[in-house]
Amino acid sequence: MTPGIHLNLPASEYHSDFAISASHLRKLWQTTPAHYIEWLAKPEEPSIDMILGTLCHQVILEPHLPLPCIAVIPETYRSADGEEKPWNGNAKHCKAWKDEQIAKGVIPLKAAEMERVRKASYTISKHAEAKHLINSIKHTEVSILCDLPQFGLRGKARLDIVPIIPVLGDLKFTHDASTRGFQDHAYRMGYHIQAAWYIDMWNAVAGSEDRKEGFRIVAIESDPPYAVNCFQMKPDLIEDGRRIYTEMLELYARCKKADDWPAYGNDAVEMGKPYWVK
Repeated sequence: MTPGIHLNLPASEYHSDFAISASHLRKLWQTTPAHYIEWLAKPEEPSIDMILGTLCHQVILEPHLPLPCIAVIPETYRSADGEEKPWNGNAKHCKAWKDEQIAKGVIPLKAAEMERVRKASYTISKHAEAKHLINSIKHTEVSILCDLPQFGLRGKARLDIVPIIPVLGDLKFTHDASTRGFQDHAYRMGYHIQAAWYIDMWNAVAGSEDRKEGFRIVAIESDPPYAVNCFQMKPDLIEDGRRIYTEMLELYARCKKADDWPAYGNDAVEMGKPYWVK
């Protein structure tokens, strides 16, 4: 990618660029440089919830595009002796069928899982604030590449929602969209870091006429009743994310320059009671 804003860039091309992203900075904040390097070298296999979230994401934000190739997992299979049996993911035949689909670039999903995607996507249209954000969309899936000369690095971001209003938006597929539950989860996941990074990356390349100052998250539960909650991130939380991502950029730059990615310190650490014990 070249520096600037890229519309309609395939996700595969975005992910192939080695610039640092919000995911990298969040991982550094959550762990240590040593753990980060291991994570980078061995990407996690997407869970079923991650796959469903990606599909839900596309149904809502890119309804004009065809979904990735999907094969619905049969309810039954025939064993070697010809007996019809309930589908069993551990059976030799079922494993072979699944491996064959994946080798062809097809995502094997149960019919019930596809129904979860449909129902979760539908609930968005019933939530007033989420619907307002979706209806305000100017661009979706916007890729950004930006030089960071003060750190000797390049940064990238892929924005879910760029609306006509002065905020950016993001969809999150989650198990708990309640105000208390999601706020706790969002902080642990470093979404405030992501918010600050996205805002600053956009403003660095978009120009003064289309500045963004706020960040909204539409959280969609992945199980019935597929409840939706919409969050407007507070300015002080975004500022905290900005401070953290700056520290993580400095840490990354130091580690890269020294080619040294440490884990925990070498000194003994004082240990007391956990914070939740009175």
